[in-house]
Amino acid sequence: MALDYDTPSIERLKQFMDEKQLNQNQLSRIIWGPRTHRGVIQEWTNKPDPRSSTVVKVCRALGITMDSLFQKSDNAASNPILNGSNIVKDSVNVKIEMTDLKAENKALKAIIEEKDKRIQQLEQDKKDLSRRLDFVLDLCKDNQKSSNK
Repeated sequence: MALDYDTPSIERLKQFMDEKQLNQNQLSRIIWGPRTHRGVIQEWTNKPDPRSSTVVKVCRALGITMDSLFQKSDNAASNPILNGSNIVKDSVNVKIEMTDLKAENKALKAIIEEKDKRIQQLEQDKKDLSRRLDFVLDLCKDNQKSSNK
């Protein structure tokens, strides 16, 4: 995996904060507690090479991976580029090949088919058990009638 930046990207940090609807103060309070006066963006602007422990805390607070702060933004909103038999989304992280998707689809269909067969077998077993239970109940009724006489 190639990283696009040597230091965490403040722009990416701001994107993740916007996604989580957090401002700098809220994020800082999550990381360092309610009485902090520190600001993550301000610190990274003044000192662009933060400690790894700080990066880990930020990533945990935002629920992101560390490498996502060192890569260019995903252009998930952009249109995918179709390239032959492959679908290559214009993204740093996502490249999906049609053969992989077809194989996964085939495997999922096989699982569904297997489950359908299992359901049919269980339904048949249920009918057999129902018939046997009815037979036993009938025998019990006959026994009770004969013992009452």
